[in-house]
Amino acid sequence: MLKLMSVEFTNFKVFGGEAYKVSFNGSDLMLLDGPNGYGKTSVFDAIELALTGAINRFISTDGRQTPEDVVVAHNPRSDVLIDIKLSRSSGEALSLRRKLKSPIPTGAQRISRFPELWDVFIESADGWTPIKQVEVENLLGNSDFTRDFHLFHYIQQEEAASFLKTNSETGRALQISKLFGDTAAAEAKYARLKSIEKKLGSQRGMQSEKAELLKKSHNIDSASHAAKFGDVEHRYLFPWLIELSKSPEWDLEEFEAFNQTKLSSFSAELNVLQEFIHYKDIYLITLPYFRAVRSPELLADYLGFYNSLDHIKEFDEKKSKDQTLQRSHSSLVQGDIPTNLSHVFDLLGRKDYDEFETAQEAVKELRRTSSGLKTVFGKIVAQHAELSRSLSQLPEESKCLFCGKPHDDHTDLEVAAANRVNDFSVLLSGQDLAVLALENDINKRFIDPIIEQISEFRANNPVLRDEVLESLKKAVLVKERLHKLNLWLSSCPFGVSDLMLPKLTNNFDSDHLTRNLDEMMNRVLTNTPQTSIEYQIADDGNAFDRMFKDYFNNTNNNLASVTEEHVAQKKRYLESCYHSSFQLVLKDIATHLENAEKLLRLEQDLANVSLKVLKQIRRYKKKLIGDIEIPFYIYSGKILQSHQSGIGQGVFLKDPTGGEELKNVRLVSNYQRDHDVLNTMSSGQISAVVIALALALNKIYAKGFSPVLIDDPVQTMDDINMSSLVELLRNEFPNRQVVLSTHEDKVAKYFVYKYLKYGRSVRQLNLMTGEEYDSVDNYQYSPIVG
Repeated sequence: MLKLMSVEFTNFKVFGGEAYKVSFNGSDLMLLDGPNGYGKTSVFDAIELALTGAINRFISTDGRQTPEDVVVAHNPRSDVLIDIKLSRSSGEALSLRRKLKSPIPTGAQRISRFPELWDVFIESADGWTPIKQVEVENLLGNSDFTRDFHLFHYIQQEEAASFLKTNSETGRALQISKLFGDTAAAEAKYARLKSIEKKLGSQRGMQSEKAELLKKSHNIDSASHAAKFGDVEHRYLFPWLIELSKSPEWDLEEFEAFNQTKLSSFSAELNVLQEFIHYKDIYLITLPYFRAVRSPELLADYLGFYNSLDHIKEFDEKKSKDQTLQRSHSSLVQGDIPTNLSHVFDLLGRKDYDEFETAQEAVKELRRTSSGLKTVFGKIVAQHAELSRSLSQLPEESKCLFCGKPHDDHTDLEVAAANRVNDFSVLLSGQDLAVLALENDINKRFIDPIIEQISEFRANNPVLRDEVLESLKKAVLVKERLHKLNLWLSSCPFGVSDLMLPKLTNNFDSDHLTRNLDEMMNRVLTNTPQTSIEYQIADDGNAFDRMFKDYFNNTNNNLASVTEEHVAQKKRYLESCYHSSFQLVLKDIATHLENAEKLLRLEQDLANVSLKVLKQIRRYKKKLIGDIEIPFYIYSGKILQSHQSGIGQGVFLKDPTGGEELKNVRLVSNYQRDHDVLNTMSSGQISAVVIALALALNKIYAKGFSPVLIDDPVQTMDDINMSSLVELLRNEFPNRQVVLSTHEDKVAKYFVYKYLKYGRSVRQLNLMTGEEYDSVDNYQYSPIVG
């Protein structure tokens, strides 16, 4: 059997970042002692994690947020490593390693996903080789090792009653019954039978559901609806829609899922279509009137802009010319010469641009020969000269526009400005004076007259407002519709030419256009042909407009090609298709119901077979429960010594349901009573009962794994129970390796004494001091010779 040799862990829980090794050396008894909080339970956790990949006692309290650290890592930024070494009876060693994954899977820090944190390796001649947990369990000689480890290899501190508390009586029976490998094949067959039975039930339900769906969709209560209609030839009502793939479903030759609901929908649409064909003449007569009334924007474009449609180019050119002059005027007023000034000369009809350009070149040549301070003075003189000329446009101004100095009146300001020009002019050379004189001449001959001409030209040639021109451009986009509207209006018994605006001017009056539009709408409505009440009812929701658009592409010839008889023939074709498919539906319904009946009989037969198999399995388990019943009774009696029901009596395994089959497991202190020991014994006694049950299970079913781990049993057990426990372990489990922790020194010494007295090997580790030693005293007794 496998025995523990050592476990070594790094950065694990309370042990810090340094590697910590616990050596078992294959001893029969390993005692871990020391006060609470020094890591006794952590040693058990390390063994459990190394062998099973999980720590069963952890409880998930994770909220929505994922923890950033690993629960067992002492330092959250360091790796966690656990190495465990076991030895076989042959002396062969088995070394396993459990290591924290790197990188850690996203969200695996949650307690609920704790097993996802770890990789497992086996040591070989080539080093550490990764393996899977299922391979670990095979190496340990038990494919259900994780389950059995918690059931009878490891008795946890303060969790001794977990098997009883977390399982119902049925759950206990299930847990224990899983230990019986002899029934595995039979249980697999039973599970297979139940699976087939479930699939048959599912298939039966699907067949019944299909039959009901067919009945519901075709409004079928019985087969009495069956009727035979003669075949009717198919023809398309709207052949022009075929190439466009826009044919309505009812105009196609074949249909999908043709049922009563769909037939009713098709028939309702064809009834409306038949009314439309009946009233098509009056519809076509009234259609233009109603279209006009429904298109007030088009009528407004007609009245306001129809007489201006052919003048759009003229308006655009005039607008462009005005914008060019406006931008040039702004530049000239600011003292800048626009780059397109020659174009401005042409627009104004001036022929002296060459003279202007020659004068400008002369100024540029003179400026190139000027430099230094004179140039600055020249600019100042030019600015003040410009100011002096501009003052005439501000007759009320008496304050200097440059320095802000006040003067008595405007005349005094003009005199001061002229004097300032003279003052600076004295500082200029003759060449500078020539530049100023030439610039003044250019301004007087060209710039000032052009500014005035532009203002006069724009005042005498106003253009359309931007919003009016934009409205005209929108009307041009619907020019064809406006022509069609004009053609129709010319045939109407009323006229609207008196309401149409003439060619647009800058005095466009939108209110006048609105009044004219209201009058035109009134004339259209007044002259619209009247329709009958029957027509209005048939055209509910403007159905005729929808059909004319969707079915006839708004084309009069298409509408004229369809007659009421064509629609009637289409209705007969649909009814023929429906009743022809009706027979197939009835046949499908009968087939589904027949299949459902056959499946029900198979399901019932299989259920009877499954029940027989289950009863046989439970009967067999009922017999096998005797394997642990006697050891458990003996072990519980030895550990308890005394309890409410008597001295030396053990606890019974009882199935309160009775019968030959194992269904429930109840633990009772008196076979004549039905109350479970959970409700009749103290916590210490319950711990003793669970330890006895675990030891009984271990005695019968533990095969390849020797260790029995008991974490601090003295927490709830009294001295007599503890004394009985050590006797039981020493005498009944000579081939088991017991690993036991305790925080009481006297208990540790008592266990050592008892084991050494029988010549068993004992190893001790004090987790507070770190002292580790083997006990070598052998208490040997020889019989007394008289």
